[in-house]
Amino acid sequence: MSETHLHRGRQTVKLGLIKVVHDLFPEETLKTSYSILEGVFCNLYGSILSTREVKQIELKLREWVEKDSSIVLLRKEGGYYHYQVGDIIVKAVYPALTEPHLVEPFTILPFSYGFIVDFGDIDKGSKRPLIPPVQLSAAFEKNQRWMDNINIEQVQDVNDYIRSGRTMKLVSIAEALHEKEISIIADAILQHRRKDLVGPVAVAARLKELIVETCTALSVEIQEMEIMPDHVHLLLDIDPQFGVHKAVKRIKGTSSRVLRQEFKELTTKLPTLWSNSYFVSTVGGAPLEMMKQYIQSQKTSQRQ
Repeated sequence: MSETHLHRGRQTVKLGLIKVVHDLFPEETLKTSYSILEGVFCNLYGSILSTREVKQIELKLREWVEKDSSIVLLRKEGGYYHYQVGDIIVKAVYPALTEPHLVEPFTILPFSYGFIVDFGDIDKGSKRPLIPPVQLSAAFEKNQRWMDNINIEQVQDVNDYIRSGRTMKLVSIAEALHEKEISIIADAILQHRRKDLVGPVAVAARLKELIVETCTALSVEIQEMEIMPDHVHLLLDIDPQFGVHKAVKRIKGTSSRVLRQEFKELTTKLPTLWSNSYFVSTVGGAPLEMMKQYIQSQKTSQRQ
């Protein structure tokens, strides 16, 4: 597999795509999100492309190539190549050919909310269709969201961030995303256990009351709370002198004792109400509202 961005003929296809999307959807902006296998995944900022629209883009792009439309390299400035493509100016990171008829053979496949421009082995006569790399795409998407959060496009942008003294912002966002990933994994593990923990609405409501009462008694502030079918999400403000371990132990102990007294079915369904383990992570430099939104979204995401 070769690097897509090193092929000038492939970069020319990208210039043509930008021109075609500009003509077909004047209010939209094309985003070539990332290279994927022998191609590149493209989408529109904030919009979802239908299969019909993707086919329309491919048709117009092939017409553009056949017409051998004019491309002019205007200048190289600030790490970008500036091209005149028809009536628009396009800024590109990598150099392209200025003769569209020299582009590499390609095919365009609808994928996810955009499409893949696949170069593959078409020029070698291969008839094998591209199998959409769903898991690889998901990994790229996570990386892209991280880069979008800090407005980074090139490695040079990372260096600029560090030189400008914003290193801690990079670290805090990375920590927040890493901790969220760990939390998702922990949730997946827990979902295979204790499915009857707080199934009934009455038990869930009483558990919430008990957690509030216990935290109030301990002077622990609850920033956010969500009761799930087999576990609980809590965002707490705890005095370091008191410690997270003591707070969790008190919450588990009180809620287990009271709930098993008030809901006798819990004593027959489960040998113990809570497991001995729990997952804890500090918020670090991540915005508090981001953490609150994550917890609030858990019940909705599980229903879906």
